[in-house]
Amino acid sequence: MKREVFIQNVLYGMLLLAFLLLYFFLSMNSRLLADDFYFLQNLQEHGWFNSMVLSWNTWVTRWASILWLNGILSLYLLTGNFLFYQIITLLMLCFAVYRLSTCLFSYLLNFDERGQGSWTSISEATRHSRFTIGFVISFFILTPAIGETFFWITSSAMYLWGFIAVCFLFAEVLKGKWTVGAFMISFLSALFTGGAAEAIAIPAILLLILFVVLQLKNRKPTGLTVFSILTLATSIWVSYAGDRSEEHTSELQSPCNLVCRLLLEK
Repeated sequence: MKREVFIQNVLYGMLLLAFLLLYFFLSMNSRLLADDFYFLQNLQEHGWFNSMVLSWNTWVTRWASILWLNGILSLYLLTGNFLFYQIITLLMLCFAVYRLSTCLFSYLLNFDERGQGSWTSISEATRHSRFTIGFVISFFILTPAIGETFFWITSSAMYLWGFIAVCFLFAEVLKGKWTVGAFMISFLSALFTGGAAEAIAIPAILLLILFVVLQLKNRKPTGLTVFSILTLATSIWVSYAGDRSEEHTSELQSPCNLVCRLLLEK
């Protein structure tokens, strides 16, 4: 038995080491691409907030992700690479998955009293670091367009961080605790998700509506869930309130044209 555990530990260590080496190597060699040049130029010319307003009024209305992206690009200008950002992304992804998985199975354990034996074993497994790390490695390898999702800065600031935020949001909703911290985490997570990736935010709203129905059926408090739905909807509305008219869009230099101009200047 001890030999089997030892072999499992060795294989797990080799898998983790291989993943970290690959992730760090790719992170160190991550470069600006396509739309990144446009947002970087906007940031340098108009500043952290005004560049978001410009994009919101002309092309990209995902205001929350642009603000976050401006912070990432500011760090890039300071350090000259994206390694620190990628490390923070990986750690936050692990923490978000851990929070969601533990809260989800704890909720199912309390919800289904008849199946406590099976849910208890699963709930204990999710609290182990290997579950989170195994999920994240699988998520990394199996994600379609992995280069764009993890290493294209503009894309990761929208979709990957939108996924991270929605994990934190659902974790707080499943916990259902009426605390200031829970409301703040729910508010910030919903605000970012709605303003970063509507492809994630809209399904999240639908799932939360179903969860409200379940809470009403079981006479559970719905305040935090309803609050999250309203925040998500408001954030999405702010995104769609941006000016997407052809008149303003035509005034914006397209990212592809910008990249071509930068290459020609060199």
